Amino acid sequence: MKILVYTPSISERTRYVFEQMVSELIGNDLEVTSDKELFAKSVLPRINYSDETFETSLQVVPHGLLNENGINDSIPESFVKDGVFYLFPGKGIFGSDIFAGAFYLLSRYEEYIITERDEHNRFIATNSILFKNDQLLIPVVDVWMSQLERELTTMFPKLGMKEREFQFEMTFDIDNAYAYSGKGLVRNFGGLFRDLFNGYFGLVWRRLKTLTGFTPDPYDHYAYLTKILSRYEVLVRWFIPVGDRSTYDKNLAFDSERYRRLIRKLARIGNIGVHPSYVSNSNVKILSKEVNRLKTIIGHVITRSRQHFLKIEFPVTYRNLEGRGIIHDYSMGYPHEPGFRAGTGRPFIFYDLLSETTTKVRVHPFAYMDGTFRDYKNVSPEDAMITVKELIENVKSVQGEFICIWHNDSVSDLDKWKGWRQVFEYTLEQASYEN
Repeated sequence: MKILVYTPSISERTRYVFEQMVSELIGNDLEVTSDKELFAKSVLPRINYSDETFETSLQVVPHGLLNENGINDSIPESFVKDGVFYLFPGKGIFGSDIFAGAFYLLSRYEEYIITERDEHNRFIATNSILFKNDQLLIPVVDVWMSQLERELTTMFPKLGMKEREFQFEMTFDIDNAYAYSGKGLVRNFGGLFRDLFNGYFGLVWRRLKTLTGFTPDPYDHYAYLTKILSRYEVLVRWFIPVGDRSTYDKNLAFDSERYRRLIRKLARIGNIGVHPSYVSNSNVKILSKEVNRLKTIIGHVITRSRQHFLKIEFPVTYRNLEGRGIIHDYSMGYPHEPGFRAGTGRPFIFYDLLSETTTKVRVHPFAYMDGTFRDYKNVSPEDAMITVKELIENVKSVQGEFICIWHNDSVSDLDKWKGWRQVFEYTLEQASYEN
């Protein structure tokens, strides 16, 4: 059954947020109107997004953000009601303009007005409104959607809602496919002498044993991953770098036959996306070259990506991706903190605030990255599992989608990653377990 939404002024922002919150997240047909008479006479389930009162309609009173153009530098007021966090307090059934709140978070509005960045020009998680209010681990937009769904169902019992189920995707960034194998004599001899000079004799011995075939490469855990991932029947995505070597790009050469064989092997057990190089983030020609390289290797069009170092500059990064045919991106999350950067675990269409247009890029948020716990938070595997469980439970409670990031070396159970394989396996168990 169709849902009718009334708003006195229909803007690109209102069209966008109603589409995301009503059509995309709830799954119903949607009609938006500014015709007051039509709305008043309609027998359809109705949402009233205005200051006026209409009988038998669910009212959300607008804050005003959705009818603005451009970006103002004010930070929205927030509050907690009945244990639920809200932005933009006001009148109406929720005491909040949840549509303005969703737009603010999904568009990443705050990232346009807060200019502080880290050393890699990334927005810092601790500056986000969700972190400051201790809400980063909660998909608050999804919570609002569940509330909206509940209120609509109560008010309009015949309104059929889309059946939703918890979804789980395990994703990997193959930043460095092998520690030593396939890197050629020059790179291996250079690394060997560097380790000797620094007194890392254990690494020297490990490299020699790997190169002479006496021990597997310490980053080669693809057989283990293939086996365990098939056990859980989880949807798997591999993000592959094919850029040229640079300070922050250490992958194998894209024309290495060993590397190409590995990429084709991974394509048989999961979906392949591009992992654009660090330098491609500011150079569309390099990005185009890398997308075409990966397309040639696997033999089909590339439509998915995740940015190396999770470098996103809004809206430039997504404009560049869309222009290269990348319409699914998996970079929406923080390197510094676990949680939901845009307040949701569900995929959503990105809105370009500078041009005030809805793009074609569908954003797939992730909940945590392995290195966030070990490298940024410096927590133990045991403490990481507590947060992982909380994140999964929060997403399951709203029948959302849970995505996390791992790397082929972080499941090694070696060196700095000793003990972290159990976190990986714990994630698989918890996310695959049906409550």
